[in-house]
Amino acid sequence: MISILNQNFSKFEIILVNDFSTDNSLQIIKRIKKKDKRIKILNNKRNKGTLYSRCIGTLKSKGNYIFALDNDDLFFSDDLFESIYKITENNNYDIIEFKSFQIKNYSPNITDIEESPFNHHLNNITIYQPELSLFPISVNNKYASHDFWIWAKCIKSEIYKKSIKSLGKRRYSIYNCWTEDISMVFIIFNLAQSCLFLNKYGIFHILSTKTASNTLNSNHKLFAEIFLLDIIFDFSKNNEENKKYAVFKALEISKNNITILSLKDLLYLKSILMKLLKCKYINNDNKLLIKKAFRLD
Repeated sequence: MISILNQNFSKFEIILVNDFSTDNSLQIIKRIKKKDKRIKILNNKRNKGTLYSRCIGTLKSKGNYIFALDNDDLFFSDDLFESIYKITENNNYDIIEFKSFQIKNYSPNITDIEESPFNHHLNNITIYQPELSLFPISVNNKYASHDFWIWAKCIKSEIYKKSIKSLGKRRYSIYNCWTEDISMVFIIFNLAQSCLFLNKYGIFHILSTKTASNTLNSNHKLFAEIFLLDIIFDFSKNNEENKKYAVFKALEISKNNITILSLKDLLYLKSILMKLLKCKYINNDNKLLIKKAFRLD
């Protein structure tokens, strides 16, 4: 919170989503709110997770651009908002990316996150992160972001809200999984038309062993991959080349023990597989691979 309040640029709103906290977080932010009229508090009636909390906070926002800052993030520089405001004052970028630091549990050993390449005016924005087994959807892509993390980006409110509405309330209200960053950024990047990479450090991101990706059990992690498959299929562009990754992702999921899933999650997976099998942009050979992998009749 201090890193937000210390920004030189002051004309912004702060939306704090209290995700049914059980500690004294709410009392602390209420005390701060009394001194700062820019703060708005939204309270979840039960724990709804990061995806839901980010979505409702964004939908309630009134600003032109959105920063998604979690409790393990700190703004690195006091003039970040000011720098971005000066850029957006005369330019209409959908996304502004900036450099970040990752810190392991506040350790002084800081390492740079890999920098993203950039282009100012884009017709086709795609994603590349090989360590997550996610590769460029198009071999002719004009832009490839090397990170899926929403915390290293400033996103135009119009694009962010459009992405949330495209995702759908059912998805962000029901599903709570560690792939929420990947899923939302994938949608945002497929809707966006322009991006600027700002050669400036903006965020300290704390690498904690307590994050969802490190603490969830096997069936929750598997469900997260299924959710990501759903998003990748629905929001990749409609041609054979772009749908190939959905096939690849489905085949990767088939290597897991899907019997650990609940009946509800199995039905969800089956509904996604049926979409792949009915898709005219997926060829018959790939459909046959999917059928064999999941033993579908």
